[in-house]
Amino acid sequence: MTDMRKIFLFLPLLLLLCSCADEAHYPVTLQKKRNFNKKINASLELTRGAVRLDYVAGKSGQKILFILRNTGLSAVNIDEWYMNEPDNIRLYYARCEKGKSSQLKDSDFVCFWPGPEKKTKNTKNGKNKHSGRRMPMCLTPNSATLIEAPMEFLRTFPLNGKPIVTIAVKAKLNLRSVDAESPVYEIDIRPIVIQF
Repeated sequence: MTDMRKIFLFLPLLLLLCSCADEAHYPVTLQKKRNFNKKINASLELTRGAVRLDYVAGKSGQKILFILRNTGLSAVNIDEWYMNEPDNIRLYYARCEKGKSSQLKDSDFVCFWPGPEKKTKNTKNGKNKHSGRRMPMCLTPNSATLIEAPMEFLRTFPLNGKPIVTIAVKAKLNLRSVDAESPVYEIDIRPIVIQF
């Protein structure tokens, strides 16, 4: 019986020594706070993706596609990229005559897709800040990402009795660390045709 007592006394000690044998201890690394105001020197090009040139007034669910391409020789890391892709660009439009979009000034354009301008109040300094979930994104040389944004303003767009209205559309990145602006594109808007 004394042998059994010795086994029961040394068994917990034996288990303790065996379980603590060789554990690797990894240091805990804290993620640094990202600085979204830091400017990155990047060669980015923002162009229109789809070749669709006409849209319909009075119809919802229409979208426009843009391509953000890294034309530089080094990778571009964007820490402030929004997880909701359309929030990364701002879209502007202006009414114009066919073929005369180059005569428009910046003040003629109206923003119709503000992206994360769903703002929340920052109570510390009284300024508005953008809300929205972000993730880092890396664009390697000659790679691109697609950004599809809704054109919901067309649902209530007034044609004023005209069969076709031409508007000029352009996009800008809605980020602080990188800048890119697309060329101006002309789009024809037609009235919705209801067939029976």
